[in-house]
Amino acid sequence: MSDTGDNEKNRKHIIRLFALFDKLNENGIFQMISHVNQTDYKILSYLLENNNANPSVIAKKLNLTRSNSSASLKVLEKKDYIKRVIDKKNRRQVFVILTNEGREYIQICRRQLELLLSGWFSLLKEEEIEQFFSIIEKTLDPMSISEKFKELAFGS
Repeated sequence: MSDTGDNEKNRKHIIRLFALFDKLNENGIFQMISHVNQTDYKILSYLLENNNANPSVIAKKLNLTRSNSSASLKVLEKKDYIKRVIDKKNRRQVFVILTNEGREYIQICRRQLELLLSGWFSLLKEEEIEQFFSIIEKTLDPMSISEKFKELAFGS
């Protein structure tokens, strides 16, 4: 197939994907979890598993910029989901801990997401679920993406 044919086919796939996202949005699927900021969710999830973390470690582990991380931590602190605690032995050291409110909030968010995904998976056979994961993993492989981008941008 020619490059023009491939481009047209890809455009059709992209339009179809956007239409499916629109349909999901129209059906209110994303409303269940749309109140959750992605960065906030990542930070709260990290703290649920790794309580008592340094803000710079959080940023590094979650691949966030320090400014983005700081802004989210400020918002989460205002909502009483986290608390900053100064280390008694080294007063220059600050740790972030999850409050009870934060723990409850992230657990509710996770349950909502689990319900949403469980509903989706219940519509599929096990083989289809495995195909789904296989496709996602393949398309998220950094080497595949990098090579495909080079091929599309610069030709093979």
